Amino acid sequence: MLLVAGVLLVGGGTAVLLWPRPRVVAEVGSVFSAPPSTPAPTFGSAPSSAPPTTAPAPAGFVPKRLVVGSQAIDARLTPTVVDGDGALVPPDDPARLAWWRGVRPGEGAGSVLVAGHLDVVGYDVGPLARIVALREGDHAVLEGSHGARAEYVLRGVTTIPKEELPDADLFGTGGPERLVLVTCGGTFDPDVRGWDSNVVAVLDPVPAG
Repeated sequence: MLLVAGVLLVGGGTAVLLWPRPRVVAEVGSVFSAPPSTPAPTFGSAPSSAPPTTAPAPAGFVPKRLVVGSQAIDARLTPTVVDGDGALVPPDDPARLAWWRGVRPGEGAGSVLVAGHLDVVGYDVGPLARIVALREGDHAVLEGSHGARAEYVLRGVTTIPKEELPDADLFGTGGPERLVLVTCGGTFDPDVRGWDSNVVAVLDPVPAG
């Protein structure tokens, strides 16, 4: 579980598909070192190979899909709020990811948080399992209705033991806007049927133009 701006986030499921005792780890760049100045995300413009799209409202937009081309990730997002216990729980199917409604892409500040299970009994491994393979220069795109989009570039991806996760530094509504992708990782413990860490990727907005 993660504490996100006073909210608990449950970021991983019961893992059985990578048994026995796998390791899911990553260490690229730094998730804590933001650029000196973080511009607004690119809205209403596609990559050079695609035609322009419609810009969203300045207040941000509701993302519907996460696309990470380098890792063949194209996943639907489920807008998610906390439950009665203050926990943000992704859909049971790891193929469907949770977007925390606390921060929208394009608001200019805070963590645009997307979380998903690594694996759950009865389902395939989730797409966020592949964020461990992200490399410098990799991009991710959040897509919304009517051509709305926000593009981000990797700052860093790391594996952090759950009890050491620096929630205040990575999550919340303050600071420059960033896209934060979270799943479980580290070592799978068959005794507790869970992972001991979280894999966290942080991406910064791509400059417009």
